[in-house]
Amino acid sequence: MHFDVAQFQTRDRVFLVDKWSSYQWGRACDEAEDLRALVEDGRRKLFSYPAFAKELFARLHGGATPLDQVRPEDGWAEKAHRALDDLPSFQQLRSRCLGDRFLAALSTVELGRKVLESLPEPPENTEDPEAVREQVRGLLAFASQKIDSGQFAPEVRERQETGRSLVAGWVEHGARVDDSELRSALRAAVDHGHEAIDEVEQHLSAWGTGCSTTGAPTGLGLKAQLARQIAQNPRLRQIAEQAGRLKRIAIQKHGARPDRSPSELTEIEMGSDLQRLLPVELAKLCDAKRWLEFARGYVEGALLQYALEGSEPLGRGPVVVCLDESSSMEGPREIWSKALTLALLQIATLEHRWVRVVRFNGDVVRVDDWPPGHIDPLDLIESMSTTYPGGTAFEPPLRSALDAIQREPGLAKADVILVTDGEAPVSEEFSAEWKRQREQLGFTCYAVHVDAAGGVPPTSLRRIADHVIGLSDVRSDGAATDALFAL
Repeated sequence: MHFDVAQFQTRDRVFLVDKWSSYQWGRACDEAEDLRALVEDGRRKLFSYPAFAKELFARLHGGATPLDQVRPEDGWAEKAHRALDDLPSFQQLRSRCLGDRFLAALSTVELGRKVLESLPEPPENTEDPEAVREQVRGLLAFASQKIDSGQFAPEVRERQETGRSLVAGWVEHGARVDDSELRSALRAAVDHGHEAIDEVEQHLSAWGTGCSTTGAPTGLGLKAQLARQIAQNPRLRQIAEQAGRLKRIAIQKHGARPDRSPSELTEIEMGSDLQRLLPVELAKLCDAKRWLEFARGYVEGALLQYALEGSEPLGRGPVVVCLDESSSMEGPREIWSKALTLALLQIATLEHRWVRVVRFNGDVVRVDDWPPGHIDPLDLIESMSTTYPGGTAFEPPLRSALDAIQREPGLAKADVILVTDGEAPVSEEFSAEWKRQREQLGFTCYAVHVDAAGGVPPTSLRRIADHVIGLSDVRSDGAATDALFAL
């Protein structure tokens, strides 16, 4: 959807907005539904509100300079900006939003709503006095070209009187703005803005936008879409929150750093590393018509650059997660198991490792492959949003994992992690074959039972896994994280 910001009066009111922030503002309005709704709601109450929202965005984004003089009808906006200046927490919020269109738009909605709610009702005549001033200037300019200019005097006086009346109404409106109430409302809004950024960053990181995502879509539109989907789905929020906790534990375990240093140019990827940009991208800097295109790509990490690959092999290998989707997993067990999968996926991606997720109940119901650095967050959310209730069988997912390890070069010697809350029979024939293949192919199998009475897992898991972990409660997952995040 294209949002024509120019249809509203966006003349600078209290701050001069630079061209880059004006460009970013237009794109933000195009991409963020909540921001468009704020501007449209504000315009219906105050003709100058779209300009105020733009200036607020520019202050957060980093491209606004105070004007030397503010027109008297803009007193309400000057009060709002002054109230923000009085809040140290607003300066901290600005530092977090600086140069980030998504966070600046998110915070503009939080603050802009509070300002709109705190303003008194506008005067009966809501016309913009500046429009009347322009009419008067036009009449005077036209009259100066006529021999009998006096015939225009009555009309000029009438419009001047109208303008004075309008200005008086808006000055009185600005005087009715309660400074203390406005400052209190904005203090709460700034605090909520910090909380919203914390929550959104945590959620977006869990779903793949906080790490290298070569080939994945980027930009505010994607982030806004992801944030909206997560906000509307309690399960996704819970999974993201758990995944964030587990990811922090994993990073503490071994730093989540690649075991090789990039040194060799290989393929082409998207990014914003100035030292690795292709000449075709650098050439845009020499073309006045294309510098905005370059700037946009740089901010979004969407410029063509050479990919670097280290000459030494990785110390850690790929992972195949077999995830139980049976009916009994519904609830905290499902949330924890998917959060664990997300955390493993995030860490593996940071370490340039391949991950395959095999979902199963009585059979294999879905397989997702996540090659190194190729996480599409929308695909990831779609995958983890789906459920497949049914029974439980261990042999189908393990056969699927074995087949992948045998056939897919990227999954050679992968560690296999089976997460389940159930118990299922395993034939002697399969158990013997599985053990033989583990030794021959050189991979390890871990099993996590998330409903183990007294922390003791069923014996059937011991027949197929090198390491078995029993959790009587997923809230006490130290044994699982100690073992799995050491992989």
